[in-house]
Amino acid sequence: MTNAQAGNQQSGAMIPRFPMLVLFLTLFAMAVSLSFVFAVLPPIGRGLGLSELQLGMVVAPAALVFVLANGV
Repeated sequence: MTNAQAGNQQSGAMIPRFPMLVLFLTLFAMAVSLSFVFAVLPPIGRGLGLSELQLGMVVAPAALVFVLANGV
């Protein structure tokens, strides 16, 4: 294999930086938002007088959306 062929194989395996940056920032934003839902929503819900079941009905779909969005 020549040096030119080796260079072509390596460049084909590289992932461009901009799409990786967009992916990283998107996943980071999703993780922060899910952390917000888990950490902040229960005290707010208790303050509003919501039951644990009602809070769970809000948190569970948010977690499901997070899982589905990461699986695509």
